[in-house]
Amino acid sequence: MKTLLVAFILSYHGSVLAYNANIDICHYGLCEKEIRSYNLGEPGEFIEPHSFLYIPALINNENKYDEILRTKFYFRGKSDFSVAVSKFEDSKIIPFFQTIVAYYTINSAIFTRKVYSTGSTPYCYRTTRDNMFSTVYYEEFLLVVTKGGVMSWYIGNENTPFLRCFDIALKNINYISFSGYNSRSTDVYYADCPI
Repeated sequence: MKTLLVAFILSYHGSVLAYNANIDICHYGLCEKEIRSYNLGEPGEFIEPHSFLYIPALINNENKYDEILRTKFYFRGKSDFSVAVSKFEDSKIIPFFQTIVAYYTINSAIFTRKVYSTGSTPYCYRTTRDNMFSTVYYEEFLLVVTKGGVMSWYIGNENTPFLRCFDIALKNINYISFSGYNSRSTDVYYADCPI
């Protein structure tokens, strides 16, 4: 009976939050890249994007005729999820677009910002939802960027994006890169995964 109760609690807990206890090595083991964020940077700051992947060279970029990018990721960690897209393979050349799902005690802050040299980082989109992450289980994301400059993020099997952003500069992206949030960056990304 005790085992059944524990199983129910874990099952309920996983269903209330967004992470998926059913994702295992059979899913992320087929991905081309494993990326871990560096534990660098000042307290309270995001790490500069790193581990740049050239979009035309992605093996599993299953983009449609009107898209630049359609790719799947898996993420595990209680630290903040941070993925950037850019025209150049250098986070010092701006602008670039950084999507962040920031972990808080009760919910996740979700936003995409356009990073400029002036330090200006206007939000393209901002929202919140229940915390999406676990240090044990992975979550699945799908990122789609169209040739018209629309970036959409999907989670799991949801048909509606949890984040959508339009900016004409998104038409020129060539790279995708990864980041984290200083001391919380014990995260693991699997990228370039089959859809």
